[in-house]
Amino acid sequence: WVEQGAAAVKSLRVVGRAGDARLRGGRARLQMVDVGDSHRFRIEGKIDGDESFLVQNRSMELHEASFGQVKPGTTDAQIQAILDAEATGQPAPPDPFIRDAGGLKVISPGRKILVHIDHLSEGRYAILCFIPDAVTGLPHAYEGMHLVTNIDG
Repeated sequence: WVEQGAAAVKSLRVVGRAGDARLRGGRARLQMVDVGDSHRFRIEGKIDGDESFLVQNRSMELHEASFGQVKPGTTDAQIQAILDAEATGQPAPPDPFIRDAGGLKVISPGRKILVHIDHLSEGRYAILCFIPDAVTGLPHAYEGMHLVTNIDG
């Protein structure tokens, strides 16, 4: 809220060549990619809970990266079984989720961002995208856009 007459316009001068800036952070990259008619997560390097990591949307659609801590030993097949049961109204298998750990809510195609999630402790996590597919309308996670991985502390 700005009081009447309190706003001021200031000039900003940007110097340097485009492309000089580099995103600095951890060594890991989380990528959203198109694989045929579906979307997937890929990780280059290892995500460390104490460091920032680069998220790149190399897909043609909007995506998100929701992190949920899961029980040790949880697999992508178990996550898909839960989503399939939910989508078809069948009884769900045992829930492996321990807690919601936050994440990145939306990133546009072709964009990248440096992300740091507070309280991302060491453990096993499922990364999911619940943005609806532009063609099917189903959340991407139901179509297989999830990845179970270990996070270092």
